[in-house]
Amino acid sequence: MKKAILALALVCIEASAQVPAVPSNVTSVQTIGYWRHDGQSGTYRVITTREGWEHVWSRVFIEWLPEPASRDATPTPSQSVELLPRDPGTSVIDATARRTKSDAIEVRLVARSDQMTGARAEVFRFLATDPGVIKPVGAEPR
Repeated sequence: MKKAILALALVCIEASAQVPAVPSNVTSVQTIGYWRHDGQSGTYRVITTREGWEHVWSRVFIEWLPEPASRDATPTPSQSVELLPRDPGTSVIDATARRTKSDAIEVRLVARSDQMTGARAEVFRFLATDPGVIKPVGAEPR
């Protein structure tokens, strides 16, 4: 019985050591879609963070993650771009991504002012294509 408990404890310790640490300011991570460019391919990752203390604002990043060389390799982004729908430091943003019919993703940002109570949310859309390439699709009225 003691051997079984010790074995279970060792398995739990090993499993917890494999869990990656996520910074506390990261509020959302979405890995979605598939890209191909110049002989490379991989997936997109959209990361949303919350910054600040008294006034809180969000930052949204798109990363292009190449396919890993091996199963144990840690993916390192080949490109990373921050989406800025308006002045940084003024909005709390919710980001969602969806695949398009081509090898691209559309990222939709819903930005709410942290400065003005009762301000209407604004919606922005961006298209991510080749590594490092972001195209604004436009703003939606709210």
